[in-house]
Amino acid sequence: MWQVLLYITGCFVVMLGLIVVVKGWQYRQGLGWCTSQASMEGKVVLITGASAGLGKETALDLARRGARVIMACRNLQKAAKVSEEIRKATGNNLVEVQLLDTSSMASVRKFAKNFLKNEKRLDVLILNAGITGPSKLTFTDEGNEITIATNHLGHFLLTNILLDLLKKSSPSRIVVAASMGHAFDEGFDIDNINVKNKSYPGSWTSYCNSKLCNVLFIKQLSQYLEGTGISCNALCPGLVATEIFTKGSCDIVWIYYGLIALFSKTPVEGVQTMIHLAVSEEAETKGEYYDNCKVIASSPLSNDLVLAKKLWEKSEYLVDLKPEEKGGRARDGERITLRKGGRKGKEDLHIEAPNLSYQAALGYRCNSTRGFRNEQFSYKHKMTVTWRILLYVAGALAAVAGIYLMSARRRFRKSIKWCTSKASMKGKVVVITGASSGIGKEAARDLARRGARVVMACRNLPKANKVAEEIRKNTGNDLVEVQLLDTSDMSSVRKFANAFLDKEKRLDVLILNAGIPGPARLSFTGQAQELTLATNHLGHFLLTNILLGLLKKSSPSRIIAVASTAHYFAKDFDINDLNNKNRPYVGPYEAYNNSKLCNILFVKQLSHYLQGTDVACNALCPGLVDTEIFFKTEGVISMKLFGLFTKLVGQTAAEGAQTTIHLATSEEVAGAKGEFFRYCEPIVSSPTTYDLGLAKKLWEKSEDMVDLKPEEKH
Repeated sequence: MWQVLLYITGCFVVMLGLIVVVKGWQYRQGLGWCTSQASMEGKVVLITGASAGLGKETALDLARRGARVIMACRNLQKAAKVSEEIRKATGNNLVEVQLLDTSSMASVRKFAKNFLKNEKRLDVLILNAGITGPSKLTFTDEGNEITIATNHLGHFLLTNILLDLLKKSSPSRIVVAASMGHAFDEGFDIDNINVKNKSYPGSWTSYCNSKLCNVLFIKQLSQYLEGTGISCNALCPGLVATEIFTKGSCDIVWIYYGLIALFSKTPVEGVQTMIHLAVSEEAETKGEYYDNCKVIASSPLSNDLVLAKKLWEKSEYLVDLKPEEKGGRARDGERITLRKGGRKGKEDLHIEAPNLSYQAALGYRCNSTRGFRNEQFSYKHKMTVTWRILLYVAGALAAVAGIYLMSARRRFRKSIKWCTSKASMKGKVVVITGASSGIGKEAARDLARRGARVVMACRNLPKANKVAEEIRKNTGNDLVEVQLLDTSDMSSVRKFANAFLDKEKRLDVLILNAGIPGPARLSFTGQAQELTLATNHLGHFLLTNILLGLLKKSSPSRIIAVASTAHYFAKDFDINDLNNKNRPYVGPYEAYNNSKLCNILFVKQLSHYLQGTDVACNALCPGLVDTEIFFKTEGVISMKLFGLFTKLVGQTAAEGAQTTIHLATSEEVAGAKGEFFRYCEPIVSSPTTYDLGLAKKLWEKSEDMVDLKPEEKH
């Protein structure tokens, strides 16, 4: 038992690992790069938190473009080393360091006062400094929660004080480093952003709330800057491996870092959007949110302008913004009246550690109940922690996989619906392609049990004969037979169809069930057709056309195409290159998805041709079913892992066949044409499937590809 559990756990840890790798690869394919070659000579740029990570790389790039770069940092010793490194790398000596701790409003005011005294212009203000939330609720000496103070309030105050200089230097820019974390805005309380009237929401929520404040700040600032030459925008740098995830003393921060390090951007990649907003002529916008150098939609809450104005007013109060610090904005009616005093509260925690670095103080805060702990990890100790993180991650993935599997299986089980029709099929003839296993086999068994004469059209005769014998024994119906049909071979389709027409007088139900997943490598049939398209679509297209006259003669009759919801993911569908001959192979998944899209487009167009007849035609998705199809592709390990997944959470073949049986027997769908069903109910197929022009073009292309003869058109 334990060996089985261990095997299952291991399989899913591996599968989740592969998913992470694939998603990471996909994520990296979408990286945006700043392509602007703009010079920054003669311009002054101020960057907060520029001693590491994104800020450091931004300073390096802008210095290389000739800007005078002021690195506003709290760790002067570290920043001095970085600035020297930048000067040497770029040959630009106009790179300097000044002291600024954005968690301290006193430090912000002191820095801004000196800046205004010494500088005559400011072209770009980049608000980059930030921290992750500490493990325990922590306040600054001014009574502000440390995450909101560092990531938002300090930048809010700094921007207001420097706003007049930015206006004087226009066209100028304000760039705020936010995060995709702003969208995780559950628990954001505008009336309690300092977390004084409720329990601490935790480091992650604290961080996300501060990033939401960044975006709301930009939204409101853009309103105040209308009519000025100042652009102001926020950005998400993406998932970047920087020091920010190593600054907490708690294990969870290291776990975040371990996960991020698996497939994150480098700092150079992560900084491209920030550089784009600082230099590109394309980014002279206001109040936008950027990712990968493109404008994207921020969260709904971040677009609440009433909330943005209220945050501004709250922020004014929390930083005690003076009238002279308002950067020339209209001041009438903007202040709110709140009682001052009692802002620190008895729950405040103060750190008296003037000789400690900020990092050590943060370490002290995170471990205040256990006393101060030295955070200067040795290399060996960090490696020990890394292995522990890997174990944590593996265990967490296994636990998440188990929970996900149980949840997914429960959802699938609730969705399953059984065909409730009791209709007899005696005297009716049914053809089912690909009936030697899976859904086709179970549909054949059910229809045989109802008394139908079932013709199993299969390419593997020995296997199909065994299944037919099994069905005959189980149902007591001897009217089950096997005939040879390979839907990937148009000559085989014609041979089967012509033999069937010579022998049979009627056809009541045609079930187009045969299908394969896409092969690992681009493969063609003997007729030079891409294998997946030929098997899943073209063979069925030709078969239906040849048998259509008999279906009309036998009406009321039905045509049923087994498609899949995978058609929703057909992104590389090229109607002019269905055979994939003029471009690189789209891959096994996309080949399968495209073929399933063809199934539905085929049914849509067929339904138009069948108007005024008594032939029903519909497509279906059987759902996630445990069948052999996912194990038939050689060389595609991920497909086999997905097959293992379906074995654990998917439907049985008998359950998956219910919609096929429903469409074949139920009186409820007797007149339905061109519909798409799942779990015995009609659902909406993808928008592409409703493109009737595309459906007609696919029909015409298919006629050409199978060389449809005039006598084969009915």
